[in-house]
Formats: sequence, C-alpha cells, structure tokens
Amino acid sequence: MEETTLTKTAQSSMIFRDVSGLELFRGQYCSLFLKPTDLASMKRFAEKFAPDDPDEVTLDLQVFLESNQDVSHGLRIGVCVPSTCPSDDLSLLVNSVANDFGLTGSLRGCVVKDKPKLKTYEKVLMCSFSLLVSFVIVASALDVYLRKAGQKSSLAQSISAGATGFYIETFSAISNTERLLHVPGNEDMSTSQKKLAFFHGVRFISSCWIILGHGYLTIEPSATGELGRAMEFGRSWFWCLVGNAYPAVQTFLYMSGLLLAYNYLQFEQKKGTKLSLHHKIVILLLRRYIRVTAPLMFVLGCWLLVPLMFDGPLQAEHYGPFFETCQRNWWKVLLHINNLSDFFDMCLQHTWYVGVDWQIYMVICVIPILLAKRPRLALFISAALIGVTSTIVFLQAYVNSYQPVSLYTQPQISATMAMMKAIYYKPHAHVASYVVGVLMGYYLFVKEQLAGCGTTQTAMHKSAKVYRTTSIKKSVRYFGWVTSTGVALAVVFVPYKWFSGAPWDGLDSALYAGYSKFMWSVMLCWLTLVCANGYGGPVNAFLSWRPLVPLSRLTYGAYLIHSPLYLVRAGILRERFSIQHYHLVMEFFGCVTMAYLLAFLMYLVCEAPVARLEKLAFEGRRKPQRTRQPDGGSRVEGVRL
Repeated sequence: MEETTLTKTAQSSMIFRDVSGLELFRGQYCSLFLKPTDLASMKRFAEKFAPDDPDEVTLDLQVFLESNQDVSHGLRIGVCVPSTCPSDDLSLLVNSVANDFGLTGSLRGCVVKDKPKLKTYEKVLMCSFSLLVSFVIVASALDVYLRKAGQKSSLAQSISAGATGFYIETFSAISNTERLLHVPGNEDMSTSQKKLAFFHGVRFISSCWIILGHGYLTIEPSATGELGRAMEFGRSWFWCLVGNAYPAVQTFLYMSGLLLAYNYLQFEQKKGTKLSLHHKIVILLLRRYIRVTAPLMFVLGCWLLVPLMFDGPLQAEHYGPFFETCQRNWWKVLLHINNLSDFFDMCLQHTWYVGVDWQIYMVICVIPILLAKRPRLALFISAALIGVTSTIVFLQAYVNSYQPVSLYTQPQISATMAMMKAIYYKPHAHVASYVVGVLMGYYLFVKEQLAGCGTTQTAMHKSAKVYRTTSIKKSVRYFGWVTSTGVALAVVFVPYKWFSGAPWDGLDSALYAGYSKFMWSVMLCWLTLVCANGYGGPVNAFLSWRPLVPLSRLTYGAYLIHSPLYLVRAGILRERFSIQHYHLVMEFFGCVTMAYLLAFLMYLVCEAPVARLEKLAFEGRRKPQRTRQPDGGSRVEGVRL
C-alpha cells in the first residue's frame, strides 16, 4: 500500500497488465481517515496544527472529535492501492497499525478510474438541454435574419409582427440580452422604478455577501492542512462579516415581501380586477411558482450531470450526500419542501431558501389582498405574525439552548446542525422579515396615493430626479441614520462573543436568535424610507448605479449556481486546501464571476424564455415594441433572490 498525497491521484487511474496485455488490476484511490483516541495522541497532532498553543487546540480537537462523530471522520490521508484489494481487508490492516499509535482508522470513498456509463435520466437530461440550446441558436439566427431583412421584405415584417416573431424573440439570445442590459433613463422610469431603484444594488451586494459566506463554510475540513487555523477564525472581528452573513438572507425576504405588496396594490389600483379572492391567490401562486421553479429545476438537472464532467479524489464521498439525495429527492425540490428534510437528506442544501420563501409566500400572499380590502384586519394579522413567530424562535432557543447563529468555527458542529434543523431551515423563523417588507410596501403605496402620485407621470414628474411623498426633517434623518447604523452593526457584530467561544445558553443568546431578524428588517425600513424619498444621498446614488441593474436581474440564477461551484471545488481537490483569508477572498471573486457568467447563460436558455411564456399565458401578447424592456412593464422587478 503506497501512501500518496492528493496530488498523486493520477496513480489511481493507472492500469496494470501482464506481459500478454491482459489487465491485472487498476489503481484505486482511497481516503484513509485517522482519528485520535486519547489525549496524548491528540496533543501530538495539536502540536503540528498549532505549536504556539497546543493545549487549547487539543481541547478543541477533543470536543470536536467527541461531539461530531456523525460529521467528522477524522484526519485524511490519501492512499493508492490495487483495485483487487477488498476494503474490509484494507481496514483491518490499517487498524492493526493505527491502534499502536492511539488511533482508529477507516477507509472511505475508494474509487477506480473507469469510463462512466450513462444512466437513463442522464440521457434524458442531455437531450433536453441540447434541445433548449438548439431552440436558442435557431431563434437567434432567425432574429438576426429578420432584423436585417425587416425593412426590405414584407414577409419578414409580417413574421416579426405575428406569433412566430414573438416566439423567435422569446428564445433569441440577442433579444433576451437586450432586455437584460436595457436600463431605462431617469426620464423613462415610472415613479415606482425611481423610488426603488436602490433595490438593484442591495440585491447584488447581498448576493455577494452570501457567496462570500458560503465560500468559507463549504470547505471540506478533512481536505485542509490547517484545521486549527479554521477553528481560530471565529476569534477575529472579521469573521462576523463572513460567518454571520445571514442578515443578507433576511434582506431578500424583506424585499420579496415589500415588492409583493407594492406591486399587487398598484396592479389592483390600476386595473381594478374583479376576480374572486381564491382566484387571485391561485394566480399569484401559480405565476410565482413557474418563475421560481423553472431555473431551479434547470440547475438541478445540470447538477445531476456533474459526475460526467468532473472527477476527483473526494467526489466519491460527496456522491452520496450531494448526488444520490438529488436522485431520490428531486421531487422535494419541485414541491419546494426541501428545507423540511434533514441536512444530509436535502438535495442541493442551499435551496432551503427557495423552499422557505415559497412556503412563506403561500401564506403571506393573502395579506396584500386584505390590505386592499380590509387594511385594519391585515395590519392586525401582520403584527400578530411578527410577534408570535419571533417569540416562538426565542422560546425554542432559550428552552433548548440552541445557538443564536450558526457557529461553524466552534467544535460542536452537531449543535449547529441541530439549531439549523429546528429553527433556521424552517419558515416560521423568517416570517417577521417578510411581513415587515409587506407592511413597508403598503406604506409606500398609501403615501403615494395620499400625495396624489399614483403610477402615472406628468411631464414635470418625468423630469424629476426624485419623487418625494414623505418629508423628513434633517434632525430626524440624522437620528434615523445613526440608529439604523447602530442596529445593523449590532446584528452583525454581537455574535462575536459566541464565535470566540462564549457560552450561548443565556437569555441574551435567545433574544438575539428570536428578534435579530426583525431588527434587521426594521433597519431596512429606514433605508427604504430615505432612498425612496430622495434622502439617500451617496448611498442611494451608489445602490442605484445603472451597471448594477443587469447584475441584480441575474441574482437568483447566481445564487442557485454558486453553491454547486463550491461543491465541485471540494470534489476535485487534488491537494490540501490552504485556509487563509487571502486565498478564500480571491476564490470568492472567482466564484462571483463564474456564477454570474453561468447565470447569464441560464438566463438566455431558461429564465428569459420561461418569463416571456409565463407572461403570455397570464397577460396575453402585447403589440411589439421597438425598445425591448425586461418583463415586468412599469412594475418594479420582483426579487426572488
């Protein structure tokens, strides 16, 4: 048995033959995990991990190894052995040697390089994706032809004006790219678009914050050579900006709630629909389901094809929790109940957010309808939902001594997983942020109506750079900025004490767990109030910066794609990963770039065509326009994530 590093996995793809050319065996790569069994052996390892403070790290390792048997398999060593060696025999051989040094050993993830055999579902997925790409290529070519021949050929003009031209534009990469990049000038914006243009910057920055946090949290611990350094990350203030990126999730939920109420109330005021209550609910749910689910299933299909495109020494271990679960539980993703499963039974774990968002939307979509008809009842229900759900989280955390946030740098990872399962992945923990957004959307709409703005614009309105429906005194603005900034800093940095090792079973921890999400949403209300009324100053100017608009439209796709990129990184590693802030931040910029580029491709093949077809089904086809604008008309573009 030859010991290897992760870089020597090429030996596992070698084929050994006899003199006649008959294959005898192949190289087999296995991960050998060694776990210390006593304090002395742990201290020897700790002296290599952290020679400056081996005693403290020894204690951390002891807690880490004792409390996380279901998460940690131990310290990894790559070995290359003949494929004819049974894994049971190898395990006996390893343990006979490891026990003499106070260690237990186990072999996992043994892989033999071989040509993959296509499964039926893989063939179906490949054919489906090929068909979609073909549609886009053909439609783009026809779009180019119609543009060039449109002025000279009556046939081309009739095709462009008819249903065929609509479907060509629907799948044309050229037309969809124009819609994506189209940013209306200030004079062409509706009132609502002007007021909430800063959402584009908030959306993009929040997405980057989530990607940064996941870059740190998706590292395979056993594939690093500096586990002790990773466990010390939590002792720095910088870690609060990385490990506590969870407020970014509340930002998206807040924006979703605000835009749900704001757009629905504008739609009702403008068109005065006479549909019954249950018809309105069905239409709201169906339209959102289509737009959210189509890109999600597209990414899921691509993910199931990853084993055909990438391989590595860690992929065999990842195949179970990350691929087989999707083969079994893809229907949970389709129904948006993925977040109700155990973590290692989830398909694409980061899609828990999509499930939570959908489950909250199914209930909360009634509130904007009630706000239009019975506002007092809707306001009472909203206040009750905020208070009850926040208090439930507080009681859960206090009674069960749950962590206030996910403390991944602490040894007790099992405790972190228990909190995530009981609280964080469940919809009730996030209702407050969503409802606060709904109430803020209602407030903006009501102030517009009282000011006589509506959704139409006069010539004076069109030329105005800001549109104020609320006057805020300078003293109030100063107080609001100071208070909201203090709230934001508190939500982000208060967990430092728990990241650095303080006990989390106190009243302060439970209060943070229960009410920090609500407080973050209140801070966002202030940001919305000042930016929507022209008091945002340089903050609003930056967040409304025109180049951020196309990026914000790709945010949902980038979110769905970024986590698989990190998982592929973990699966194909052939050398131990160096845990340093510089490397991780550099990798973050690479992941953001890749995620948004791939999101752009998915937008052309999936998101844009689905959005156009969905709009056709529910609103009918409008007359063709010279200027192609993103779907959504005068409404503010919805925020899924």
